Amino acid sequence: MKFQIQTHLRDKCLITLNDGSKIELNVDDCMHPQTSQFDKELTSSKYCGRYIIDLKDIFIPKDRNNICRDGKTIDPVQVDKIADLIERKGIDYAQRPPVVIKERKWANGRWYEYVLSDTISNHRADALMKIGANSWIWDIYTPMNKWESIDTGFLTNLVPPVKESTSGSAKNSLLSMIEENRWGEGLTKKQLRSKCKQWLDEYTGLHKNSKIKILGQVLYSSEEHMDFREFTDERAKEFLEESDEDYVSEGKYDEKRNLHGWILMEGYDHKKWYQSWKVFGETGIGSYFLPHVKTPVSGETADDRRIELLGDLEKWKTSSDKVFEYKFGKIVEKTITLEDVGKSIKTLEDGNGDYPFHVEKFYPQDNKVGEDPKKFISPSTIIERQKRKAVKKLTDASIV
Repeated sequence: MKFQIQTHLRDKCLITLNDGSKIELNVDDCMHPQTSQFDKELTSSKYCGRYIIDLKDIFIPKDRNNICRDGKTIDPVQVDKIADLIERKGIDYAQRPPVVIKERKWANGRWYEYVLSDTISNHRADALMKIGANSWIWDIYTPMNKWESIDTGFLTNLVPPVKESTSGSAKNSLLSMIEENRWGEGLTKKQLRSKCKQWLDEYTGLHKNSKIKILGQVLYSSEEHMDFREFTDERAKEFLEESDEDYVSEGKYDEKRNLHGWILMEGYDHKKWYQSWKVFGETGIGSYFLPHVKTPVSGETADDRRIELLGDLEKWKTSSDKVFEYKFGKIVEKTITLEDVGKSIKTLEDGNGDYPFHVEKFYPQDNKVGEDPKKFISPSTIIERQKRKAVKKLTDASIV
């Protein structure tokens, strides 16, 4: 037995919002041509046309995971902005209509013919429901593959009031494209850079400087294509889990080493240092850090940034010494007279000479110097490399 899905598709209609205002919808008034929103041919999905569809005939999931935005959730402030704009100005025919997927879906005790994607037109759908716009003009596509869905999501984010996809979401999407060989295998550095730049230009409205920074980060993050790879928090945790060195993170207790373990991301190191202090106060057990650094800028190396991070840790310890000196005073020699005998005298017991925190090893990030991409790097190895580098620099200078 076949179930007929009754969906009323129209070219024109008049809708009434919750505040009593009316909006006349007319597909023919849309300025964007009735073709795919892409300038290129889709490989999986097909454009099915443009129609007015009732929102009740679209399956809109309650839980949506929008990978085109950091946080992956609906922003109520953005929903309010879109709702307010529609209430004041109606439909903007100069903009691309929102996108809906033509796909049969059984939910809520009925069949739907159209589904709202996780990544596409989420804020506009919520805004329409909020103001009582029970019908709207939609561009209809058959189901999209992963890349088409991401592209469309970023593209529809450019519709006013614009809340552009963030640098972080664009970076993570490009990392996925590189890792999963969206543009094929064996691309040269120049070819891969061209593909990433073209995608950023077509699907994001980010500032030029933001695009340049993202390009550097995503390209350096791919060990197969570049000399340096940058770890995100998620990728750093995955590397730790896959490593055979049995380290732990997030302040968990490492029974093997009798220490708490932390992944340390450059730029957020002070936060982890504070957390390790707090844990020591609660447990009396020290911590080790496993740092990874950001992409070196022109003239820098990964070891330069690592040495700088080690230096910051030493500065932090020195600053802590001064704090304790302020509280306890300086340790000075004092001759005790006979009159002092029998009095209660506070003294500092012998300590360990250092703080119970240290950098255990660094993440392998520099392929240019031949670091094993599957093994952590000890600080002593990095320090020794920097010494050799300094000696070579002095030697070369003396020859000149």
